[in-house]
Amino acid sequence: VGLPAKSGVSGTVLLVVPNIMGICLWSPPLDMWGNSCRGIQFCQELVNVYNFHNYDNLKHTEKKMDPTRLRIDTLSQDVVNILFGAFNGDVSALRRYYLLGLDMNIADYDGRTALHVAAAEGQEQAVRFLLEMCNVNVNTKDRWGFTPLEEAERFEHPEVAKLLISSMKKMEHPETD
Repeated sequence: VGLPAKSGVSGTVLLVVPNIMGICLWSPPLDMWGNSCRGIQFCQELVNVYNFHNYDNLKHTEKKMDPTRLRIDTLSQDVVNILFGAFNGDVSALRRYYLLGLDMNIADYDGRTALHVAAAEGQEQAVRFLLEMCNVNVNTKDRWGFTPLEEAERFEHPEVAKLLISSMKKMEHPETD
């Protein structure tokens, strides 16, 4: 299963997850090699759900949970990454987060979304990506009551403001096929 383990004929499996924990399993039904059937099944399931396997960092393991990371740390890091990508106009980073399934409408503690930040910074390509590909909410208000459009106007980014107005009009009058 890719983790250090030792089994005994009593049905015991001692499993070590390096630098994390040790687990002792006892479930007597043995397979033909003298290993606990359910113990081996547990180890395989553990490696399927969590990224404990030695080579998990080399494979696509986005679906696996990392029990060493706190959920709040992961969420806050997602917010920072998305907003930082918007601030810098890094469309490739935004695309990566979008493809990973992150909520592109996620907001920081001030209620500012990636669209707020990109609009305030005049990052036209980032705004276009967020509107056209991610379908983010164009009318979200931050803690101070500002929308992304108001941010673009306040910081004098007329091209970004035009994009936002155009997107708002499309929402009001969607084209029918």
